[in-house]
Amino acid sequence: MNSLLKLCVTLFSYMFLASWGFASTQYSARVISLNTYQAQTNNGNAGVVFFTLEGSRTPGTSIPACAGTSIAWAVNNTNPDVAKAQIAMLTMALAQGRPINVFGTSECNQSVAGSSFGVEVVLYLWMTP
Repeated sequence: MNSLLKLCVTLFSYMFLASWGFASTQYSARVISLNTYQAQTNNGNAGVVFFTLEGSRTPGTSIPACAGTSIAWAVNNTNPDVAKAQIAMLTMALAQGRPINVFGTSECNQSVAGSSFGVEVVLYLWMTP
């Protein structure tokens, strides 16, 4: 029964969530790295959290031009509460070896101390059972 539930949830995510038109997605992949970049700014410290997943992005979804050939993703740091929740989920997935699903925003708006990063920002993370 548990495997049937997993199958139904996965099919739901492919059919329904992918139809929302996210720029790119990556399904059921394990976190293989979690990195930070911090810079000193006039207003204090600023930083970006990057992560990469095993495998490649889902075929049929497009990586935005601003990301080039990047395989990394960036945590959405425009909202501190969202960033904390995403980092917590990524840390848990990395520690437990559990796969996650990632849906992109189609934007690469991460900028720290004048340095822009060609990495797509995460819109939504979902840990799979």
